[in-house]
Amino acid sequence: MESKSVEGPKAALDDKIARSPSIDNEVGEMEKTETVDSIMTYGLDPAYVEKAALVSGAMHTIGMSAWHYQMWMVCGFGWVVDNIAGYGLSVTYTPVSYEFNVPNVTLTGISYNLGAFIGAMFWGPMADIIGRRWAFNTTLFLVGICMVAAGGSNNIYTYGGLFGVVGFASGGNVPVAATVYLEFVPAKGYYLLTMLSAWWAVGAVVDSLIAWAFIGNYSCDMTVSDICLKADNMGWRYTLFTVGSLVIVLAAARFFIFRIPESPYFLLSRGRDAEVIEVIDFISKKAKKPCPLTLEQLKDINDRHGRDTGNSTIAPPLKEVFLSQFKQISLKSLKPLFGKPKLALQTCIIIWIWAAIGIAYPLYSFFLPTYLAAKFQAISYDYSLESTYRQYCYIAACTVPGPIIASFAIETRLGRRYTMAIGTLLSGVFLYLSTLAATNEAVVGFNCTATLVINFMFAIQYAYTPESFPSTIRATANGLCSMVGYVCGLAAPVIASQAGVSTNVPIYVSGALFLLTGLIMFALPIETATENRF
Repeated sequence: MESKSVEGPKAALDDKIARSPSIDNEVGEMEKTETVDSIMTYGLDPAYVEKAALVSGAMHTIGMSAWHYQMWMVCGFGWVVDNIAGYGLSVTYTPVSYEFNVPNVTLTGISYNLGAFIGAMFWGPMADIIGRRWAFNTTLFLVGICMVAAGGSNNIYTYGGLFGVVGFASGGNVPVAATVYLEFVPAKGYYLLTMLSAWWAVGAVVDSLIAWAFIGNYSCDMTVSDICLKADNMGWRYTLFTVGSLVIVLAAARFFIFRIPESPYFLLSRGRDAEVIEVIDFISKKAKKPCPLTLEQLKDINDRHGRDTGNSTIAPPLKEVFLSQFKQISLKSLKPLFGKPKLALQTCIIIWIWAAIGIAYPLYSFFLPTYLAAKFQAISYDYSLESTYRQYCYIAACTVPGPIIASFAIETRLGRRYTMAIGTLLSGVFLYLSTLAATNEAVVGFNCTATLVINFMFAIQYAYTPESFPSTIRATANGLCSMVGYVCGLAAPVIASQAGVSTNVPIYVSGALFLLTGLIMFALPIETATENRF
C-alpha cells in the first residue's frame, strides 16, 4: 500500500527506524525501507495505518515526560501483583499441606493455571473490544479480594477454587498492562517496557519477606507432632491477608489517584477520532507542550479513504458495547499474524516460546520453596522452615537485577531476540548446575544465579511479545500467548506431583525446555527494535 501520511510524522518514523540497531546489514536495510508499509501493518485498514502514523509522530514530538514515568510506575503495579499472585500460591504450599493433610497440594496449581488460561483468553480480547482501561483496572481488584478470601479457606477445595479466580484475574493483568504502556509512549520509551519486569521482582521479594515473617514463625512444627491445627498454623493465612490487602491498595491507587485515559490506538481502531485528539491533548498538557495533532488531520485521511470521522465523545452503554462487539472475537481477527511468511514464522516461534516457558518457569519457580525445603533437609541437620524461607528471600532478591540488566542489554547490537536467546540458554545451564549443589551456600548461590538469568530473559520475552504484533490486535495476540503459556503451565503441577518435589526430575525437565527454547529463539526473523508498532 502507498503511504499518504503527512511528511512530519513519517519523517519522524523514518528517523526512528534509521537510528534503531540491527543485527546485520541485510535485515537493517530491509527494515529501514519498511516504514508505514511494513509487515507489521499487513492486513490493517489503510486509513487506520495512516492515522496511527500521525499518532506515533505526535507521541514522538511530545517525547517522554514526568507523566510517562509515573505511568510506567503505575503499569508496574501489574507486574508486582502478577508475581504476588503466583508466589502467594507457592509460598503457602507447605503449611497448607500440613493443615489440610494433602500430600499432593501442588496439584492446586492446576486450578491457578486453569484460571489464568481462561483469564488470558478473556481479558485480551476484551481489551481489544471495549477498551484497555476496563481490563487494566478490574484485574487488580479481583486478585486482591480473592487472595484475602483465600486466606480464610477452611478446606483445600476453597483454597484451590479461590486461587483459580486469582489466576483468572492475573492471567490478563500483565498482557493488558504491557499493551497500555506500549501505546502511550514514544519510541524512546520502549526500553522501559523491559524494565517493567523489575516490578515483577519486587512482587517476589514482597511475597518472600512476608512469608518469612509469618510462615517461618507461625506454622506447625511437623518434627514434633503429626497433627497440625489451624490455631498453630496461621502463618500462611496472615501472609495471604497481608499481600491481598496490599494488592487492593495498589488497585485503588491505580483507579482513583493516577487515572490513565483510554489508549489512542484503541480509539482509532473504533473510529473515535475526536477522543483520540482529547487523549493526545491530555498527554501534551502533562508534558507542558502544545498538542501536535488536530482532528482536521485525521479527517483529511478519512476523506481520502471514504471514512466517517467520529466526533462524539459520549460512549454508548457498556452492555450495548459489550453485546454488539463480542461477536468480533474469532480466529479471523488473528489472520494478520499469519498473512506473510515472515510474520507467520515469527508468530509460530513466539507461541512456542510461551508454551515451553509456560511449563519450564512454573515447574521451577512455583515449587522453589518446596524444592529448597527438601534440598536443605537432605544436606543439613539444622533444617527448619524458618531457615528455608530466609534462604528463599535471598534467592527472591536476585530477581531484581535481571530485568534492569536486560533493559540495557537489549539496546546493544545483539538486540532483543539474540539477547533473549542467550539469557534463555544460560537459564537452562544454571538450573542444571543447581542440582549439583552439595552445600547450603552452593544451593543458594546457583539458585540465585538461575533466578537472575531467568528473570533477565523473561523481562525481554514480556517486552518482545507485544512489540511483535500490530496494535489493532495487540491485546488479543498478547492474551493468546499468555493463554498458551498458562494452559501449558497446567502440566507443571502434574510433573512436580508425579516426579516428586524432593527429586531433581522437575528441574531437569525445566532446564531442558529452557535450553531447547533458547536455541529456537535464534530463528526469530524479526528484530522488533527496527519494526513499526502500530
